[in-house]
Amino acid sequence: MLFHRRKYKKNDLLSIIGLGGISIKGLGLKNSSNLISYAYDNGVNYFDVAPGYGDAQELMGEGLRSYRKNVFLACKTKYRNQLDSTNDLNNSLKLLKTDYFDLYQLHGMKTYNDYQNVVSKDGALKTLIEAKEKGKVRYIGFSCHSIEVAKLLINEELQLYALDIGEESSIGSLNDIITDLPDGFGSSIFQEDAYLGILVRNDFDNIGELKDQFELLKSNENTALLLLPIEEIDFQNNDGEFRIYGSFGELFDTENEIINQSGYENVFDGKLGFKVPGEITKPNINNIVENTIIFEADGVSSKTFELVSSNDRPLNPINIAIAFVVLTAVYFFVRQSRKTK
Repeated sequence: MLFHRRKYKKNDLLSIIGLGGISIKGLGLKNSSNLISYAYDNGVNYFDVAPGYGDAQELMGEGLRSYRKNVFLACKTKYRNQLDSTNDLNNSLKLLKTDYFDLYQLHGMKTYNDYQNVVSKDGALKTLIEAKEKGKVRYIGFSCHSIEVAKLLINEELQLYALDIGEESSIGSLNDIITDLPDGFGSSIFQEDAYLGILVRNDFDNIGELKDQFELLKSNENTALLLLPIEEIDFQNNDGEFRIYGSFGELFDTENEIINQSGYENVFDGKLGFKVPGEITKPNINNIVENTIIFEADGVSSKTFELVSSNDRPLNPINIAIAFVVLTAVYFFVRQSRKTK
């Protein structure tokens, strides 16, 4: 009999019944290989294992040798810190005779202390993130024995791992954006706490150049994502006054049940900053640092923005610096922030 398969993510069809590695623990190579082959021949393509299951990793590695590219292989780590979990991951890859896992999980999360440790500066969550970036892991997750800890980790995954959603939405990756940036743009990937992000900046000598570069960004499917929250933007330079104005649009359906119940007030955090010459007269903000104004979009509400600077002499060249500060989540420059209580 062939087991029914259910769609997972975008391209995977997984059998509704999987084979857990603990079931082959201690069976020996012949018996375990026969069981794995029987499961595969009957339509099972989801296989799960963990280092804590005795010799199951070695046995499954041998048993799946002929089927690896046709199955979905999941593994786990019990460690809560980055160093030990990284070693655990690499050892599991070796024992299972594969160079990647389809799913890699934090194993047996039980307590709030477990949660705090994995999301700390040197926590195991970093191992999962880096492994995904390096292609060692396709998806990341956790197994849990506590409803409260599961809720915390679900929220953490919404924050950190919406790159999965991004890939499904054809959003692309940070590296794609950096690769396709027009000449003259500088970029850097950074980490803020547990969030990944990208800073893209450029300097412009005049309005024409600024507009041309925006058009170049829009013309490429990857770099156009930098401008995704911007519904409208325009630049004017008249009689010594430089003006930037526009609006941010809604990217998310505020009626979306997942967003409303996820524990976040913002599922989007994109920033667009301008450093301009002259005296900034709009917006009226005290203590402007280095003549720089940063506009923020939250993705769930429409808002307008305007910057005006004046000078006694015509602003040409205007020497504008523009920067996109972007943090990853549902869209590449998105950071989901925890709801304030």
